[in-house]
Amino acid sequence: MGSRSQPDIPGLVKQANSFILTFNRLRATHGLEFDDILIVLAVVEINYRYKVLYPASAQSVAAFIQIPYETTRRRLVLLTRAGHLHRSENGGYIVADINLPKELLRAFRQEPDTQA
Repeated sequence: MGSRSQPDIPGLVKQANSFILTFNRLRATHGLEFDDILIVLAVVEINYRYKVLYPASAQSVAAFIQIPYETTRRRLVLLTRAGHLHRSENGGYIVADINLPKELLRAFRQEPDTQA
């Protein structure tokens, strides 16, 4: 039988703590809930999927992140009112400031643990 490696519990706890602190900071600074972060990132992915700006419909965002349509629609409206998204003429959504998703991704990027 091969030996089973033990999980790195201290490393896991450290990453969980970092994730929670990062989420709480983003919630405080931008007023974003967890679903909002997913929605903003999904809108960016849909907006630039084909290397041209393409507005994201509520239905495409909901399908992409697999949350209920009505929840997605409500959150898109709130994100638009908060200035994080713009609503296009055809009814789709476009990220208002590309720096927000960059900040979100940077904040949650987990650097590899160099300690053995």
